[in-house]
Amino acid sequence: MNIIKNTIRALAYNKAFDSLEHDYIWEELRSQGVQEKYIRILMNVFSKSTAQIRLETTGEEFPIEKGVRQGDPVSPKLFSAALEMIFRNLDWNENGLNINGENLNHLRFADDLILFSKCPIKLEQMLQQLSNFKVL
Repeated sequence: MNIIKNTIRALAYNKAFDSLEHDYIWEELRSQGVQEKYIRILMNVFSKSTAQIRLETTGEEFPIEKGVRQGDPVSPKLFSAALEMIFRNLDWNENGLNINGENLNHLRFADDLILFSKCPIKLEQMLQQLSNFKVL
């Protein structure tokens, strides 16, 4: 009998949607070949975004200067696109699981991430590499 032991770790980026600088998002979209006219539309939408805090009274409006908006249907795609180059540059080829001849080391959607590794030590190394990026 062949028993395979693997390690799986699920995590969510803490405050991830709030953390990305807008300039970083636009730069990443450009590097992935998104047409400038679409980036300008998104920049216009985000540059005019404001918020108010309501406790007992409503506070003054203030601009939202970074992050993507919770609940906005485009936010998961923007967040994923912004992180794409980070994941492409990680050296995780030796990590992960072999599934039908393909190496699977992570799955991600929006701010959710699942890491796959053959052993806990490799998994910790993957987490350490991720923590080195300031945008996460």
